[in-house]
Amino acid sequence: MKATKGFVAVIILMIFLPACSSMMTKTSVYEGMDEAISQNNFSIPIQQLEKNKNKAFSEKDRVLFYLNMGMLLHYHGEYDKSNQMLTLAERSIEELFTASASKIAASFLLNDNALDYSGEDYEDIYLNVFKALNFAHLGESDASFIELNRLHHKIQQLETKYTDMSAKYQQALKEQVEKEDADDESLPEFKPGTLKFHNSAIGNALGVILYRFEKDYDDAEMDKRKMLEAFAGQAHLYSFDPPSLSVRPAKRDNAQVALFSFHGLGPLKESANFRITTFSNYVVISSDVPEPFSQTLSWPVKGGYHFKFSLPYLVERQSVVHQVKVKINNGKAIPLQPLEDMNKIAKSTFEIKAPLIYLKSVSRSIIKGIAAEAGKEKMKDEIANPYLGLLAGFTTDVAVDVSENADLRISRFFPGYASIADLELPPGEYQIVVQYFDRYNNIVHQNDLGKVNINPGQLNILESFCLQ
Repeated sequence: MKATKGFVAVIILMIFLPACSSMMTKTSVYEGMDEAISQNNFSIPIQQLEKNKNKAFSEKDRVLFYLNMGMLLHYHGEYDKSNQMLTLAERSIEELFTASASKIAASFLLNDNALDYSGEDYEDIYLNVFKALNFAHLGESDASFIELNRLHHKIQQLETKYTDMSAKYQQALKEQVEKEDADDESLPEFKPGTLKFHNSAIGNALGVILYRFEKDYDDAEMDKRKMLEAFAGQAHLYSFDPPSLSVRPAKRDNAQVALFSFHGLGPLKESANFRITTFSNYVVISSDVPEPFSQTLSWPVKGGYHFKFSLPYLVERQSVVHQVKVKINNGKAIPLQPLEDMNKIAKSTFEIKAPLIYLKSVSRSIIKGIAAEAGKEKMKDEIANPYLGLLAGFTTDVAVDVSENADLRISRFFPGYASIADLELPPGEYQIVVQYFDRYNNIVHQNDLGKVNINPGQLNILESFCLQ
């Protein structure tokens, strides 16, 4: 009887521990935030996030908190504090990736919800863009260059990062299957997705602006060429014409002004449910969401099992903004030019690791599912009460399903799109208003930047936001 009670206690823990481990940041903490930031009211979300920090964000969600707070502080103009948060996020992402690489085998059987959130690649890349802008606003152009170098380095390392990770996953799966005395020769191969993002236009555009401020026109010209290459070589990500950026002023006494506009919000994650049916030495995986999917994989397993698991996929948040214009001293409105579709970059970088998440989830589901089935058979033999045995078997199935929930964690406040206006003005004070239009040419938001002093001796980087 003691053994039976102990077993039931273990089963209960199997249900609730995965549920607790998959407890991501409560979405209720964000209630009202989107409405506030759509009106460029960032103080309320900052206060709300700080107030709920300990309640809504566990230690394993710290990167999520740092990213969210870092972006809100940037929009609010608290550039030094924003850099502190984004730096904490960047360091934590790097530390967590290094730690996870050395513990692949241990983490292989854990659902991603149970692990520390180490950020999406697009978050890790774009945090350097906003750190560079923060430093530019603080008058620290050398520090801005360092951030841009880090951004370019991260993009260059993406392919190597996931090639190395796939090899580690493959070895971990092989070792796990060998423990079961199964044939590891028929296992599927871990391969990352194809890298389709090699060059960031916004990163190079910032380089042009910083170099020309330093009067390093040769390097400014080089970064401009790289920006144009981003458009020419990545038409699937840059489906619009490149913006016009000048390398040096047409008139020596004029000041160059770069106005960056960010609108919309980055993607969120939703869950897709998958089914696994086992046959002799192969499995069939199928799903209906986000689109019909079916795949057959070789696997050393006997037939007759049915398992479930869930995977995350990115969903773009549509923006009401169709065009952005700027009015200077109430003059004629000047259109801003699209610079970066950050939603597309987010999806593209996610697609690199998506096959690894998929195959890792398939592997984990099969391994845990078969172990659960073996446990259920043993329970039937050991538990005298048939109803208790049936309950224990059902509970085991529930526990396995609960432990395979998709990890839907992602930051909420990166923008979705970036536009730019590169202007040349005589020194002086200007009233600058940025207008945001929907597809019917209605003004949906107007961002009055007030009176801005423009002179050739400063960077003259301006930012405007319409996060709706």
